Amino acid sequence: MRRLATLTKTCAQFRRPPDLRFCQSLWSRPPNRQLKLCFGEVCDQRTMTEASIRNKPGMASVKDMPLLQDGPPPGGFAPVRYARRIPSKGPSAVAIFLAAFGAFSWGMYEVGKGNKIRRAIKEEKYAARRAILPMLQAEEDERFVKEWKKYLEEEARIMKDVPGWKVGESVYHSGRWMPPATGEMRPEVW
Repeated sequence: MRRLATLTKTCAQFRRPPDLRFCQSLWSRPPNRQLKLCFGEVCDQRTMTEASIRNKPGMASVKDMPLLQDGPPPGGFAPVRYARRIPSKGPSAVAIFLAAFGAFSWGMYEVGKGNKIRRAIKEEKYAARRAILPMLQAEEDERFVKEWKKYLEEEARIMKDVPGWKVGESVYHSGRWMPPATGEMRPEVW
């Protein structure tokens, strides 16, 4: 009933009869913002709604109503940000430098540890070689003596017809002692 009464009052302002086919109300809006569409014309119902909100009976002039002005909320508005705030794009130069220095230091520490380990392995290898060197030299001397005997026998067989030949004597007379060549002697190749 109230809606129909409002519609009747609205259409009475335009001196038209209320007709539900032509006058449609936008009732989804709050009462102080309702607009009436009458015969294609929009009329604002602020005067009626403001009067009902302010408890003034009947139609009243807007000039007769007390002034209603917007103001700040209690406690005031939030401060306005006017300073430039650029978001951080990543770590600072000092942080990058410290991270790089830390990574470099850690890398050098690891390289130093690796060098110590490699040096210890190398020293162990040389110590093992020094420990077995006398055994290897004894085996090589035994092999050389057997080969040297075969060599001298072959030399005596070949040079038996040459007068004045001394088997095993060096053909070089430099006066300096030279260690014998310990490579494999193969008379069949000569």
